[in-house]
Formats: sequence, C-alpha cells, structure tokens
Amino acid sequence: MPAKLHRHQYYTYVLMNTQGYYVGMSNNIPRRFGEHQAGECQGSQKLGRPLELELVWIWTSPGFRLSSKLERFIHRAQRESGTDHVLQVIDTMPIYTQELQDLIDAYMPTTLFERQMELHDQIQEKHSQMKSWGPGLLESIREAQQRDQDLT
Repeated sequence: MPAKLHRHQYYTYVLMNTQGYYVGMSNNIPRRFGEHQAGECQGSQKLGRPLELELVWIWTSPGFRLSSKLERFIHRAQRESGTDHVLQVIDTMPIYTQELQDLIDAYMPTTLFERQMELHDQIQEKHSQMKSWGPGLLESIREAQQRDQDLT
C-alpha cells in the first residue's frame, strides 16, 4: 500500500552516468535536475560531465523526513554493501511503500533537522487548510460565541 501523500511531497532520486551514480532529494525534480546538468551541485560533480547524467529512479515520499532518511539509507547501504548491491536493491523498490517506510524508520534514526522540516511541513499544511476556510468560518465562530454569551 503506498504511503499517504501530503501536499508537501519530496522526492529521492538517483542520477547515473558512466562514472557512477548520485543519490539526492528535492521537492522540485525538474529544477534540481537542471541544477545538476548545469554543474551547480557539488555532490554530483564527481560524476564528471553533468550533461551526460540520466535520471534513473525517483521515489515520491510524503515528507522531508522520509525522503531524507531514504537518501541516507541508500548511502549507508552503498558503504556497507557496495554500489552493485545497492543498485540491485534500488531496482526492486520501484515505489515508496509503507513497507519501505517502516524498514527505513527501523534502520535509520531521525535527525533533528528532519524533525524540524517535518514540523515545518505540518505547519504549512495547517496554514493552507486555514486559508481555505475563508472569512466565513471566522464569522460563524464569532456568531456562535455571541449566541453563547447571549444565553448566559
């Protein structure tokens, strides 16, 4: 079952070329891929010619924390098991599922920065919901409060 998607989606992605692969995360894949191709991203510069980069995997995750943890999970697995093994594992995970989320949550501790970003996303979501309520809701609340006061 895919994880519930929120308004603030993040993406963990893998770029490849003949020199190797790069794992990253972003909330805007087209912008970030363009930055990689323009040679503006220090991490992927080790792969050499940026225009030869190919976007080979993308996972959509329901928030910053989970996307960041997936990125760190892939990096750790690469260090522990080697690039070839990691690419085989990645190939078997075509979508971000609840099972994958549970595995990563069990294996990777959440960092303070990930928690802060998750809280930021939650606040933004609540703010968007409140804006959609419009001024009519506020007036209804005031009217209800006035009726309560009139009854007392």
